[in-house]
Amino acid sequence: LGPSVGNAFRGWHQEEVDRYNSVVNNSKAMAGKMLHGYEESLERAKSIELLSEARKDIINMGLETAYRERMKQMYEAVKRRLDYQVALQNARKDFERTNMINWITDEVKKSITPKQEQDTLQACLQQLRQISSQTR
Repeated sequence: LGPSVGNAFRGWHQEEVDRYNSVVNNSKAMAGKMLHGYEESLERAKSIELLSEARKDIINMGLETAYRERMKQMYEAVKRRLDYQVALQNARKDFERTNMINWITDEVKKSITPKQEQDTLQACLQQLRQISSQTR
């Protein structure tokens, strides 16, 4: 009876040890899978952080683009206004210059008497006669 009970007990004992080892090995495998899953989750979390940074950068670039576009529009508007003022001043100067020239010319013409005009015409004719006689 002793050896058969011993063999049965050893068999039963070995089955229990194998069953416990199987449970432990399964638990280790599950823990390894869970750990691998957690590591993947951490990597995804890091990727989400990078994605969030990229989104912030894109938004900031969009804001910078809008700011620069508004600055360009403001520059062009100010330039148009300044160009208009320059053109207005140039037109005013041209108008004043033309009126001044016309006024001076009219006043000079008014101040010349018919006798002065006749004397000047005779002097010019005499100079022309002298020049023509010298060239012959």
